[in-house]
Amino acid sequence: MGGIALKLDIVLRAEDISPKELKGKTAVAIDVFRATTTIITALEKGCRSVIPVVSIEEAEKKKEELLASGHGVFTAGERKGLKIPGFDLGNSPQELRDVSLKDKIIILTTSNGTRAIRNSEGADRILIGAFINCRAVAEVLASKYGDVIFVCAGRLGEFSLEDFLAAGAMTYYLRKKTEQALEISDLTAAAEKLFECTKGDLLGFLGKTKHGKYLKEIGYSRDIDYCCTLNTSSIVPEYAEGEIKI
Repeated sequence: MGGIALKLDIVLRAEDISPKELKGKTAVAIDVFRATTTIITALEKGCRSVIPVVSIEEAEKKKEELLASGHGVFTAGERKGLKIPGFDLGNSPQELRDVSLKDKIIILTTSNGTRAIRNSEGADRILIGAFINCRAVAEVLASKYGDVIFVCAGRLGEFSLEDFLAAGAMTYYLRKKTEQALEISDLTAAAEKLFECTKGDLLGFLGKTKHGKYLKEIGYSRDIDYCCTLNTSSIVPEYAEGEIKI
């Protein structure tokens, strides 16, 4: 290892991001339960793009505009984990696996993840990460020199252990992929160490978190299983000019 060190840091909640902190960096937006996992799954299934929006009203307006232009469009999203009334889809990656998405555009609004993505707009690049693609994210970060900030969505303004742990997973795999020296913040070091200690039973560990237990209570146990699976996807979506694409 040698040369200029690659700096890694973590923002614990979408609300904590500042444009100054993001300038000149690559941001990795993370909302394991479930928005970023859903986005990766949709694009793997042939979805043309995902448009993240903050409000329900913005999603409905955007759908009208795209339908008028002749595009195939789905609205997807949740509030309090549940599908939004009148929307085509929820925020369930397992639900998307059973839907034909070829060439469709998905307009997505969620309680936490879409806000984290939109709030990251001051970064040079914005990648979409989760457990299912954490090794692939690390490979991209290893090939592109530039400091990294992991943007954890959190949950309703609170810290989310699953997002923190996913940032640790990406750091863990990045260390194995790059020959460049790494300058890791204390938060990032803690996340990486916690991942090393729990990677053998992520589902058992994260299923007991506040968010994990809540999603189980409202009927999304299968989503938890899927979201806690490591490295099943090789794609790394990127957000640019209002859309997320491969």
